[in-house]
Amino acid sequence: MRVTHLGVRHFRNLAALDLDIPPGGVVLVGDNGHGKTNLLEAIHYLVLFRSFRGAPDRDLVAFGSAGFHVAGAVENGSGSQRTVTAGFDARLAQKRVTVDAAPHARLSRAIGSLRAVLLSPDDRELVAGPPAVRRRFLDVLLALVEPGYLEALRQYRQALRQRNAALRRQRATAATVFEPVLGEAGSRITAARQRWVASVGDRFAAHVAALGERAPVELAYRGSTDVIDYAATRDRDLARGSTLEGPHRDDLALSLAGRPLATFGSSGQQRTGGTALRLLEAWALEEPVLLMDDAFAELDAERRGRLAELVEGQQRVLAVPTDADLPGGAGDLPRWRIEQGAVRAA
Repeated sequence: MRVTHLGVRHFRNLAALDLDIPPGGVVLVGDNGHGKTNLLEAIHYLVLFRSFRGAPDRDLVAFGSAGFHVAGAVENGSGSQRTVTAGFDARLAQKRVTVDAAPHARLSRAIGSLRAVLLSPDDRELVAGPPAVRRRFLDVLLALVEPGYLEALRQYRQALRQRNAALRRQRATAATVFEPVLGEAGSRITAARQRWVASVGDRFAAHVAALGERAPVELAYRGSTDVIDYAATRDRDLARGSTLEGPHRDDLALSLAGRPLATFGSSGQQRTGGTALRLLEAWALEEPVLLMDDAFAELDAERRGRLAELVEGQQRVLAVPTDADLPGGAGDLPRWRIEQGAVRAA
């Protein structure tokens, strides 16, 4: 999959942009604060229709503007094309998404029209960060590749909010109403996560080795394996005012030479593990667009070169402060320079 054209209006600090993106991708060069990450964010917005930085839509609107609009022309491997757009009206606090000009009131039906993966130094947090970071990694990926997963996740989160609200108010009878949906949707989520993690362990290890790590690694799902009986846990949950078991508490466990990578791995090993997870995501999404936000920073020369080789052949949008931040292998991509949100050929 690749993006052939990108149109942006009033998104963060970006100028009005209409960009034809080369098939192999492009290198975006510019000083920090001039809009490199904002441009990657605009492209990625068309994947999930929300900011990968967690910002609310109103914060994406350029200062003094009434809203923003992003449009992308997308081509898949068979050569078929589609146009994906997303707009946000700040006055009405309303978002509008279209695929081939057809509006989608339910975003779940439009999600995945563009597939892209972001790689950055922050990927170390996939290993060293809290479990919520790894759960989100699994949820985003499986929402794109597992039919029915996003709907199960929506049902589970809604039932969880409602049951927790009842538990906080010590309303045991009210809490029971939401337990059947919580159990059924939760079991579907857990089963999908377990199946996927079990199927990709060898590939994850291969990615880690390809990035230059010699110690053996393992990937495992840590969580409940059976359908949870929420009636049996209700008294305990009432005492705590919260649902204590379920996929919202599970984790993705990464180990290095038999020890937790988050605890015993060096910063470089943790970064390698996080990058390998992103490469695993790209494999699962079948050659998506790669958005690389200074992705070679903090890597030694060998690992920079290995990463460049692993992503070669896919469409890449590489954002770097200077040409010197690029490893060998990226030199054949066209250069664009971004200054104060405006893009021009370098």
